[in-house]
Amino acid sequence: MKKDNLFTNEDLKKMIVPLFLEQLLVMLVGIADTLVVSYAGEAAVSGVSLVNQFNTIFIYLFTALASGGAVVISQYIGKKETDHAVYNSGAAVYRSLGKTSATMYISFISNAINVIGNMVGVFALKAGVAGVAWPSLIARIVSAVMITYLCFQRKNEVHYRRKWIFHWNRGLLKCILKVAVPNGVENGIFQLVKVALSSIVALFGTYQIAANGVAQSIWSLAALAGLSMGPVFITVIGQCMGSHDTESADYYFNKLTKITLISSTIWNILIFLLLPLFLKFYSLEEETKELVVWLVLIHNIFNAIAMVCDWVIRAIIFIWRQKSGKWKAFEVI
Repeated sequence: MKKDNLFTNEDLKKMIVPLFLEQLLVMLVGIADTLVVSYAGEAAVSGVSLVNQFNTIFIYLFTALASGGAVVISQYIGKKETDHAVYNSGAAVYRSLGKTSATMYISFISNAINVIGNMVGVFALKAGVAGVAWPSLIARIVSAVMITYLCFQRKNEVHYRRKWIFHWNRGLLKCILKVAVPNGVENGIFQLVKVALSSIVALFGTYQIAANGVAQSIWSLAALAGLSMGPVFITVIGQCMGSHDTESADYYFNKLTKITLISSTIWNILIFLLLPLFLKFYSLEEETKELVVWLVLIHNIFNAIAMVCDWVIRAIIFIWRQKSGKWKAFEVI
């Protein structure tokens, strides 16, 4: 059997493009939040940027649980045991099924509510930071309700069942945590370090804190291409491993890695070229804008060096593990 029969280029495209657009919407809304808040003053930008650091820690923890559930779901789908693949969060269910367009549309609606609400709260109601906080909360509630509703639809290969809501499945939970805990610890520690660095920045003036907040939103946008490929790896490799087709898993691992490297390179060059355009939309003092440019330049150079040193070590370990084939024997179900 040809390996491309499992996931054709068109299948991969149908997963990658919606995921990229979904993550792009999320990132753009983050930038839009900072942009709108900038019209309430540098102090508002500073406060929002510092609080967002703590919010991100919890987002990483929930994402780790979703990733663990997605791996379990993908492997059950690969084994054609869909009756077991129901114990996880809504977005992970849909991504594991390859239905990434559904989450993209929900993200679009949620982000539209967020942006419109921010503009009403800041410009019309003059509510300042609260004018950004409430729309964000409402948008997330709406998206949670929508994805939960979709996951109860019986037409899906995998769907929620009411009897499972309060059902405690110790074995399945153990499978999910087997993936989620290492993932959550890794990303959680990384974010805690960022919080520690932000606490140092908080010792500086309002302009410096605001500039750091704006720069961070641009840095996050630069990581978009690689970030959006994560669920694709989980879905494709997970289903291959679920069907015990390790040869196809190895094939798609290499193929998706190449796609990630090429798309990330092109995307980061584009972000670098568009940086001056981004800053024109912010209502910030010239001193703050100049500091943002310096921070982005410093980030692009020294953070790149630091990340390369970090990821060279990781890459050596990952490549060794990938070439050894030991990961092919790893099962969570």
